[in-house]
Formats: sequence, structure tokens, C-alpha cells
Amino acid sequence: MISYKAWNTVFETLVFSKVSPDEKNTFETSKLLAQKIIEITAPRKDEVVIDMGAGWGNLSLEIAPLVKQVIAIEPSLKNIKVAKERASESKYDNIRLINGKFENPRYYQKVDIVLSSLVLHQLSLKNKKTAIKETKKLLRRNGSLIICDTLMFFNPLTEPKKFNDIYRYLLPRTLPTNVYEKYVKPHFSSNKDYIYTWEDMKKYTSKEYWFYSFSELKDILESADFMIEDKIDISPFFGIIKARNN
Repeated sequence: MISYKAWNTVFETLVFSKVSPDEKNTFETSKLLAQKIIEITAPRKDEVVIDMGAGWGNLSLEIAPLVKQVIAIEPSLKNIKVAKERASESKYDNIRLINGKFENPRYYQKVDIVLSSLVLHQLSLKNKKTAIKETKKLLRRNGSLIICDTLMFFNPLTEPKKFNDIYRYLLPRTLPTNVYEKYVKPHFSSNKDYIYTWEDMKKYTSKEYWFYSFSELKDILESADFMIEDKIDISPFFGIIKARNN
């Protein structure tokens, strides 16, 4: 029998669902998750950090007092407006907001660390590769890339039963409610004993909601000459990875 208690911890204490200032349903980094990210990052006071896909500034605000400067890069102008207001209220004067995105940061100076929390899963495989290449251009040699995200920390091709359990668990928690109720729930209900595979995900789930695996990310990072130094698999589908720019 599967125990979901540990899995529930992700959604109860680390990640929370919220409507962002740009009116999109999104998952946001909690203070506890920000601290876990900061712990593996181990930032120094003289370092410049990019918060890639900064949203309205949760992670930026947590790391700002620990570093020289935070470059918060965010594609939504509405999110940037709120992030600027929050930074001003916090009295941190070392947060710089830039309208850019992972694949096109619109920032060109070298930094020591790039952080990405709950962003990379939103990109297609092609855009993931572009994003990592753009990140490499920004990082100094031996600089760190920290990725916190939803991804499969096991091989879903060789463990179909495990993937099925996680797939059924995650969809009601990650899909927009209207999408889940209309398109997924009836399918799950009528196929209670069916084992959904990685290929079934690609068959039955819209591309924008596909999950990705650690092995896929590892291949992307290594092809861009990053070396994975550390990882924390908080659950089979969620964790933090630290990679070094060689």
C-alpha cells in the first residue's frame, strides 16, 4: 500500500498553489522551500545571484540579505510590478528586476549563481535546452546552477507501476481544476486498474502538462558541460539539483 504522507508534505509545506499577479494559476516557493534551496546553494556575501523566473519575488527576498546582488528575471510585467513593491517594502536595495525569461534573459553580465525554482517544468524540451545554454553564458566558470522543480527522480520507463502511482497522484494536484475534472478524472475513474506509462502520459496529457525526468535533465546539463554536484530528492517527483559550470 502506498503512503502518500511524505508526498503530501511537498504540497502542504514546500509548494503552494496561487493565482499570480498576472492572473495565472501557478505554484509558488514557500519560505521553507526557499531555505532548503539556500542551504544547498551556500551563497556568499560577495556573490551576484540570478533568480530565474522570479515571479513576485519570494525566493529573491529570502536570498537578498545573504548576497551582494540579486538579479530577478521575470517574463510578466505584472509580477515584476508586485515584486518591486515587495522589495521596496522589505528595504532591500540589492534586488534588480529585469523583464526576461529563461530562454532569453535579457541580461548579459557574468554572475556566480543562477537559481530556478518551479520554472523549468513549464518549458518544452527544446526550450529547456535553450534555457540551459543561455544560463551557461551567464555563469562564471565554476559558477552554480540550482534547479528546484517537479521531475521524476527515477526511471519512469523501467518503473511503470511507480510512475502510474505518481501520475495519478499528481494530476489532480497540478492540473487546473477545470481541466482535471473535465478531461482526466472521468478517464481515471473508468480505468481504475490501468497502469499508466510514460508513453501514456504523452498520449493522454497535453504537452504543457508533461512531466520530465532526472535523466533527461542530466543529459541536457551534461551536453552543456555542467556537472551535477549534489541533489536532494525530496520525493520521487520533486527535488533540488546543484550543478557546476565547467
